[in-house]
Amino acid sequence: MASPILAAVSAAELVSSVVGMTRSLRHRLPPKLAGVAPPAENGTLNALLLGTAQSPPVWLMAVQGWATFQVARANDPVAQNVLRGIGAGMAVGHLVATDSPLWKGRRSPMSTPLYVVGLAGAVGMAVLARPGAARVRDEGLRGWPDSPQGERI
Repeated sequence: MASPILAAVSAAELVSSVVGMTRSLRHRLPPKLAGVAPPAENGTLNALLLGTAQSPPVWLMAVQGWATFQVARANDPVAQNVLRGIGAGMAVGHLVATDSPLWKGRRSPMSTPLYVVGLAGAVGMAVLARPGAARVRDEGLRGWPDSPQGERI
């Protein structure tokens, strides 16, 4: 059985990452790792290996794309674990990023919505892909005492 909600949340987060990477490459915004930024001239190499100021690295987005496809197609437990790990890691990454709109003077009409969608998607992936979430996520409220469906699981 496929997991359409987890796949949709992961896909939305992936789209925000691609838009963030495109924006960062256009404006030459390298990633800041512990306050240290690699040279902005290596933008494409940085995007491939380290990520950008507003996106994870390309290799991680490729793994997320594969896992999203697998979960959408056939609720693969390995892909679910991959999405849970990626989501948890990206949620932490969003919160510790020094270029995030959480910091005063960093808000902009484009970066703030990207940040919000990315953070919400990352947290959503981590929560929806955890082992106990599949029953509620995929079957909804069926089986709960006051549900309209009425049957118990």
